[in-house]
Amino acid sequence: ITDLNLSENGLGPAGAAALSAALGCLTCVVELDLSSNSFGAAGAAVIAPALAALTRMTDLDLGYNDLSLRAGYEPLLPSLASMPALQSLFLREEATPLPFPANNNRGRYSEADLLRLRTAAPRAVISWA
Repeated sequence: ITDLNLSENGLGPAGAAALSAALGCLTCVVELDLSSNSFGAAGAAVIAPALAALTRMTDLDLGYNDLSLRAGYEPLLPSLASMPALQSLFLREEATPLPFPANNNRGRYSEADLLRLRTAAPRAVISWA
């Protein structure tokens, strides 16, 4: 399996935990769509170590999972740093304002937060929309 689309499956935190165990066996995955599963910060923390093993990953969609940059994406930063092939990272959220320009993001993301994300995934095109 190289492309895995599990979007809109209602995984939640419990499903993210189950998926985390399965991803360890799927190291050939290059495209992973986990959007619209509402696993939140708890699910992101559980799935982060499994994502680190997916070093061939080129496209990762984590949008619409009730995550914020500070709470939900923070545990993912080390995993993103271990994905040298990552080219596209989708992080959109319905309730999240676009972080650009920096002075128009209603204070939700600091420039330091955005820099940490960019540092973790330097080669990826990060999409918020």
